[in-house]
Amino acid sequence: MNVLNHVTLRTLKENRVRTAVTIIGVILSAAMITAVTSFITSLQNYMIEYEILHNGNWHVELDCLSGEMASRLEEDSRVEHLDWIQNVGYTKLKEQSTNGYPYIHVMGFSEDAMETLPVRITEGRLPENSREIVLSDYVNRMGKTNFEVGQELTFDMGWRYSPDGELLTPRGKYQEEEKLVATEERTYTLVGFCENPSYQSSVSPGYAGITWADEGASLKKDCLSYYLRLENPKDAYTVLKEYGNLGESNQGLLLYLNVSAYSGFHRVLYSMGTILMTLILIGSVSLIYNAFSISVGERTRQFGILSSVGATKKQLASSVRFEALAIGAIGVPLGIGSGLLGAWITLSLLSDKFTYLAGEGTMHLYVTWQGIAIAFVIAWLALFLSVWTPARRAARMSAMDAIRQTKDIQIRPQKRRTGRLAYRLFGLSGLLAAKNFKRNRRGYRSTVISLFLSIVLFLSASSFVQYLSAGVDGGTGTSNYDLEYYSEKEDDVDSIYQILKEVPGVERSSRYQAGYFEISLGRAFLDDTLVEYLDRKGGWNLDSLGESPSDQAYWNLRTVFLEDEMFRQYAAELGLDVDAFADPHHPQAIALNQYWDYDGEQDAFRKLQILKGNAPADVDVSILDFSETGEVQNMLDWGVSIGTFAEEPPMGIHVSRYVQTLILIYPKAVQEAVVPRELSGKLSNPVLQFIAEDADAVCQEMTSILKSQKVSGSLYNQAEREESSRDMLEIVHVFSYGFIVLISLIAAANVFHTISTNLHLRRREFAMLKSVGMTEKGLQRMMYYECLCYGGKSLFYGLPVAFGINYLLYRSMDAGVEVGFQIPWVSLAISIGSVFLVVIATMLYALGKLKKENTVDILKQENG
Repeated sequence: MNVLNHVTLRTLKENRVRTAVTIIGVILSAAMITAVTSFITSLQNYMIEYEILHNGNWHVELDCLSGEMASRLEEDSRVEHLDWIQNVGYTKLKEQSTNGYPYIHVMGFSEDAMETLPVRITEGRLPENSREIVLSDYVNRMGKTNFEVGQELTFDMGWRYSPDGELLTPRGKYQEEEKLVATEERTYTLVGFCENPSYQSSVSPGYAGITWADEGASLKKDCLSYYLRLENPKDAYTVLKEYGNLGESNQGLLLYLNVSAYSGFHRVLYSMGTILMTLILIGSVSLIYNAFSISVGERTRQFGILSSVGATKKQLASSVRFEALAIGAIGVPLGIGSGLLGAWITLSLLSDKFTYLAGEGTMHLYVTWQGIAIAFVIAWLALFLSVWTPARRAARMSAMDAIRQTKDIQIRPQKRRTGRLAYRLFGLSGLLAAKNFKRNRRGYRSTVISLFLSIVLFLSASSFVQYLSAGVDGGTGTSNYDLEYYSEKEDDVDSIYQILKEVPGVERSSRYQAGYFEISLGRAFLDDTLVEYLDRKGGWNLDSLGESPSDQAYWNLRTVFLEDEMFRQYAAELGLDVDAFADPHHPQAIALNQYWDYDGEQDAFRKLQILKGNAPADVDVSILDFSETGEVQNMLDWGVSIGTFAEEPPMGIHVSRYVQTLILIYPKAVQEAVVPRELSGKLSNPVLQFIAEDADAVCQEMTSILKSQKVSGSLYNQAEREESSRDMLEIVHVFSYGFIVLISLIAAANVFHTISTNLHLRRREFAMLKSVGMTEKGLQRMMYYECLCYGGKSLFYGLPVAFGINYLLYRSMDAGVEVGFQIPWVSLAISIGSVFLVVIATMLYALGKLKKENTVDILKQENG
């Protein structure tokens, strides 16, 4: 180790506070980068495990291939592993289902398929031979059957045929006029129930029945469904296309393997990730740069002396880089270790929120050498980017200028004058502070830049969190209630409602009755953006309806009649006068005037307004009555009066995303005035909703009560259905606010380090002022004036830049999910307040330390 390096290490030891703050900055930087890469790899690994556990470890599924295609598939070199299941056939439920699932679809699994495709037992056990069967637990809940474990079932098995006599595949949609042609009778012993398999097509009209395949079933290739795991997952869509698209891809697994047909997902992911890493780099570089810049300023005289005794410019620059190396050798490993520890602690605390694996596994820290390598390289890159300019500045110093320190403070005669405002408000102290800004612009500028970056980082991080939360919420969508009961006509709804709302654990309850109509809506009433979008998309009409006239649009209308007290609360939340909506002679509605749709052309989810203009407004619609052939056979004109538009629904109303539906909300009191008598038959039975502290426990209690009451309705645990979406939102919030905290720590450390060091370098100046009679109050007034100047100027520059980055984040998220431009007002207020608070606190801390030192001793020092 050469002499210059020894001097550098001694300087680091003597300036322990600055060294410690710099090391902490490096640790924070490396920790954040490591945490980000660790979270990404852990989340990706977790989602892959989830998809495999729930949907199976396969990439492409193919149905009912011809013998030639099946033989070609078995020889395809791109296929790493090939499993199959036998489509045994369909049997019709004796109790006719009314929800489009009139069958049980029996599937015979091969031995390999039992390993590849998950069968998640909820009651009983797996079948052990081809004479035993497990059924989807949906069959009793939704098919309204009463099958029991141990029961012997005899099925008339057959195949589905369309009205034209065409054989329907397992992925063929249910058709009203289709026929089931029975070909054989089979008897099974029911040994269990399972979760409805997610790898079964969502359009398949049969509840799953799972057994073992018949002996020799593999020879009947046209009755098999093949599940392929490929050598390279990127070949999935090519393989699917080559085999005639006779199946589907495992989109969930492929998505997390970075193979997706939806580029919008990756576009949002990569653009937001790039902005996130850029924010971390900017914060890290700004903190570490200021530390080394101040270090070079402190060592100016030292560099001059070293230069005068023979040190070359290259050696001086190397000395600064060695200082960075020494700090990085401590900070980077500690930072990477801290990042891994923080990620492990965070994931451990949130393990119960990752409920996708249903108790069979949790998200754990998954570290890859690539992730550590990326964090290591970026951390060192940030360090050496930070030291580049200070090292060049040290190399450019001449020996005499450095020893005399003539470059530290430069006074230009034309800039000596200061305004009178500082003197009038703060007296002589303010005037001296203003003159200090004029003569020491480098120190002033470094502080303003430090505060500027802190403002930009904090507001950008807050905007990042806000858009991320909005994007996740827009992509998932959750209900604002936990439990829901659908009544039947024979139910005594009033009695049931009173009993259920009194169940211990129920916090809030609501009930409503709704009408569902298909309407013809004049295009003149539609929002211009919606008209342009539907014209471009060519999607004016609902799939179930025919072609509308040129000036009309076919749409869904849902009228919701809330019980009066709940409507009163909802109106109060919106700041509305409930009496304006309760007039039976002129009933007005609160309209939920938006819906989400996937824009395939732009590969993004869009939030669209339905009706144009402002409320109140009168809209003319026509209720449509369609014949069996899909033609309009009757139209009933209906005038709708809308009192106001709202974005959030009341408690108990679930808004289905991606469905073209206009929702009108009324109080129950005006139901008869709103719905014409001839349409009253289209009103649903009352629906009850509940918010519960523990939804599962309350659901069990309600289920027992309903069984004892022998009611006909159905109770659904909406919280259980949406648990994964709700937990995902909470996870996003925890991760996001953790990111804000770390960014805030970097920003605060940056500001503290810059201001405290600059004040430390001005110790002789303060000592001189005290020696000529300036009081402690005078020094404090001087600091307050400087605080206002620092804060005001940093906000002047920082806020526009922060809003610019906010707009870039908006554009990045908007490319995948339309979220609307948002301003983080709370964070903005916190930022403005924190700027002045941190500056004042830092200055008072520095002055407190100065107060403890002897003025004479400070004046004796050559380099303050």
